[in-house]
Amino acid sequence: MVKAFFQILGSCTGDTSGNVLIFFDETRYLFECGDGTQRFCNANKVRMSNDKLRNVFLSRLVPSSIGGLLGMLLTMADAGKNAMRITAPSGLVKIFQASRCFFHRPHLQLDFLEVNMDERRWILVCDDENLKVFARPLVARFHGDESSPESARSDDSEEKAAKRMRTERRQMSLCYRCQLNDLPGKFNPDKAKALGLPKGPAYAKLVRGEQVVTPDGRIVSPSDVIGESSPGPVVWIVNVPSQDFIDALPAHEGEAAAFPTGVFRAVVHLCPVEVLRNQHYKKWSSLFGIDTVHILLHDTVTIPKCVFRSSADNVFRLSHLVGEKHFPSAPENLGGLTSSKGESSEPGHVDVTGFGFSGQVHVGSSLMKCVLAPKEKIGIDVSDVIEQVFDAETVVKELENNRDVVCSMEPFQKMMGIVEQKLGLTEPRTSFDFDRKTAEIVFLGTGAALPSSYRNVSSILLNLFDRGCILLDAGEGTYGQLVRRYGVGKADQLVSNLKAIWISHMHADHHLGTVGILSRRRRLEDGRPILVVGPAQLDQWLHKFSAFGHDRFNYLFFDNADLVWPPKPQSHYFEQTLGLRFESVEVIHCPYAYGLVLEDCVNEWKLVYSGDTRPCRNLVERGEGATLAIHEATMGNDLWREAAEKNHCTVREALQVCKAMKAYRTVLTHFSQRYRVPAFYDCDEIAAGNAIVAYDFMAVNFADLGTLLDALPGLMSIYPASDTIDETDVVEANEALVVAR
Repeated sequence: MVKAFFQILGSCTGDTSGNVLIFFDETRYLFECGDGTQRFCNANKVRMSNDKLRNVFLSRLVPSSIGGLLGMLLTMADAGKNAMRITAPSGLVKIFQASRCFFHRPHLQLDFLEVNMDERRWILVCDDENLKVFARPLVARFHGDESSPESARSDDSEEKAAKRMRTERRQMSLCYRCQLNDLPGKFNPDKAKALGLPKGPAYAKLVRGEQVVTPDGRIVSPSDVIGESSPGPVVWIVNVPSQDFIDALPAHEGEAAAFPTGVFRAVVHLCPVEVLRNQHYKKWSSLFGIDTVHILLHDTVTIPKCVFRSSADNVFRLSHLVGEKHFPSAPENLGGLTSSKGESSEPGHVDVTGFGFSGQVHVGSSLMKCVLAPKEKIGIDVSDVIEQVFDAETVVKELENNRDVVCSMEPFQKMMGIVEQKLGLTEPRTSFDFDRKTAEIVFLGTGAALPSSYRNVSSILLNLFDRGCILLDAGEGTYGQLVRRYGVGKADQLVSNLKAIWISHMHADHHLGTVGILSRRRRLEDGRPILVVGPAQLDQWLHKFSAFGHDRFNYLFFDNADLVWPPKPQSHYFEQTLGLRFESVEVIHCPYAYGLVLEDCVNEWKLVYSGDTRPCRNLVERGEGATLAIHEATMGNDLWREAAEKNHCTVREALQVCKAMKAYRTVLTHFSQRYRVPAFYDCDEIAAGNAIVAYDFMAVNFADLGTLLDALPGLMSIYPASDTIDETDVVEANEALVVAR
């Protein structure tokens, strides 16, 4: 029996893109692979095994369509994937060519099928044992330097209109139509029995389309016991980014002949609400008929929900254990559950009845399914849809009643007392007289290599409040993390207020989210370019992505090599415009890898960020006297050989570097995703190092640096069953500190 369905992966709620997976027992077909797709699948146990996902179809070359593709392919390649076919608008090959500086997997054979925007017909792009997929370009024309429809204004003068005509640009979005092969009829066991066939292997052969022989020698064909086949369902994936594309929609002539009455159809509308309300679009959609299911999938329509529940649970626990000043108290923020106006997003905030579609209309939700086969089960299935199941009261009660937590906190606090006494920290700790508007660090991603349910990949927000903010690295999904932390409205304010993005090196887990941030900023554009600092290859990649993709980024680039001591004249630009001194420091990881020393000329603090590195004397020397050091600690101390092989640090090595640097406070980050929580093998070392460990969404305000170590017991106790502190740790801490003296 054929089993098939398609499923919504992410629901375009700011923190997740809208992707569609068509599922057969032995094959998967992915439509769109936006920013954060890989993490969404990992967190929600959506299995796209290497041997079953063979085709990816993209509608546009923008982060919401392509932002997660490179990261997903890197992970699959490292797991043994050796081939993938990708259908996309023309320009994708150029983007992949520009990605060679970090995307290098020779054994992964990529078969690109690019569709040119001059095509004006349906093109067969996939034909196999399950379905046929057709693609057709939707082309819109824009004028002026901006790629957005808003660049053409109805009140422009004739002179401006003529100028735009001379600078006409076109954009393309691919529309996909998927025709499942005919569905086989139902097997009739009564007929088989009447023909003298016993139950067993003969039944299975008939279902597979093979002839069998009865005990008395008669030949039985599948048609003797299986009903007539029926036309397969049709699924449309329609991405209409703006009303400018509506005139390019394909006409429905001939549709009735190709798909007769009674055939199940589903249309996934990746369209903003203004398109759905457009009279021409409503008329076009209504022609699909009453047998059609319409699924609306866009951030102007869908309902924000928390899709990373493990991460939300982590943060709520830490908010209770550590305090709200370091972790947000409302779990709703982690799922983008506040609208851009700060209001609660409840079901029904968009009235779908006004769109005038015939047939059923559903607002898309993460993990919503539409069953396509068998025929008797066709229709919408919401059994797997992510609901708001976060019960704050239950978690609080669990933490308060958890004897393990209570037991682990007391000896750890005792150990902290020993540490402070040995280090001479018994006097009141100062806060450097920083006020709460001086600076704040928010860790958006604290994991290494690839995203997990608990930790996203590297990204740190330095919020200078009235002076703007800066991103230190921007791994895939960085914008989504901003939305989960702040909600859409505040996240967009922060993106608008970004002054600079600093990228340490060209590994994908540190920079792939840059295009998502630049794309979002373009939508909020006020004409100001953002400063992007990184290796020279980053500029080349962003330029190609902007030139051959469908976004045009507005940024001013600085090469990290020009900011290495002694600085070149262009380095003074940051001090003059931002009041900050940027110094990039060559570190030991890969070619063109850098750490950062950032000094505030206004408030006189010094921040050091290691990027990825082995213990590095250069970083120690340039970062001496740091107010705050943020250092990678990828491996536990027992994996020191692996850390050395991969040019990373263990926890102990990171602490030694920051101690040699004489950093006042240290935060460890970039933990291997093999650890649900960081590898706390030597808690005394962390405490003795004036350090704490970072979790996603943790905030460190500079006004709290003096009391930062008070957060350590709670950070260590989030999952006490796996990381407990007993009295022997206190003894070991004492002995270690005596030796250290």
